[in-house]
Amino acid sequence: MTYTKDFSVIIPVWQGAIKYLPKLFDSIPDKEGIEIIVVDNSKELVSREEIKSDRDIVFLHSAPERHAGGSRNDGMAVAKGKWLIFADADDFFAPNAFEVFYAWLNSDAEIIYTCSKGIYADTGEPSERGKRDALKVHRFCIGEIDEISLRFGISSPCAKMVSHALVDRHNLKYDEIRAGNDIYFSLTSGYYAKKVLALENVTYIITSNYGSLTQRRDYEVIKARLYSLLHCNQFLKKHGFSNRQYSIMNCLYEGRRYGIRKMWEFFCMVVKYRQNPFIGWKRWSKSYKNSKEIDKQNKKYIVK
Repeated sequence: MTYTKDFSVIIPVWQGAIKYLPKLFDSIPDKEGIEIIVVDNSKELVSREEIKSDRDIVFLHSAPERHAGGSRNDGMAVAKGKWLIFADADDFFAPNAFEVFYAWLNSDAEIIYTCSKGIYADTGEPSERGKRDALKVHRFCIGEIDEISLRFGISSPCAKMVSHALVDRHNLKYDEIRAGNDIYFSLTSGYYAKKVLALENVTYIITSNYGSLTQRRDYEVIKARLYSLLHCNQFLKKHGFSNRQYSIMNCLYEGRRYGIRKMWEFFCMVVKYRQNPFIGWKRWSKSYKNSKEIDKQNKKYIVK
């Protein structure tokens, strides 16, 4: 396939997130080689006029039950860019992001990992979001972790350049689920990429907002995250990386609040995917402590 654009920026959006788009659009250079693809998955359809932008935007609708993963899949299906760049509607790019991207336009790598940093949307103060992935990139760059840890360890699709040819060659897709839709795509693209690079440049700013998916703890969100981890672990086992499987214990722990019947549903999912629920048990204490510390910092943004 011939790609006629340099970059396709794919943005899922829903009615409540339209207000954030102007800031995101302003962070994307208005250049011929960059196309913006906005995919609405609202129950009440967003109109092109509601976006309030004079930019030349590719605007699509995706069924709401397919969630952000379906929007990203539809965006990839029409994208013309040599590289795919993913963004969430309430985030934005760092000032020099596309200078970094263009510097590597002709790279022979198929994924180029960069760094993100987090801020609280209402105050602009720094948050912890993005720090773990940025640390992983740094540790890889200085030789503290191996390439597999980089390829399998960064689940966010943002702050990356992803080769469109890679996606087309392996027909890579996002899970079309309520939450955690990006984990499987990030894992499989990391696995299949012929070559990867990592840069310590910050290219992406992640915002924390009240009620955003990353701050939700309701049952359907936890169930979706559990499914995404089980799906990934199934892939890892199939391809000989059982030792790299993700722990599912946090999902089981969060699910305990919803009673025996809901917990039984979770355990049925675990059995269906032949998953060992005790994977990563040596890291549980540390992970639990880190999770609680982050929740404490984000307390006013979390919706249960």
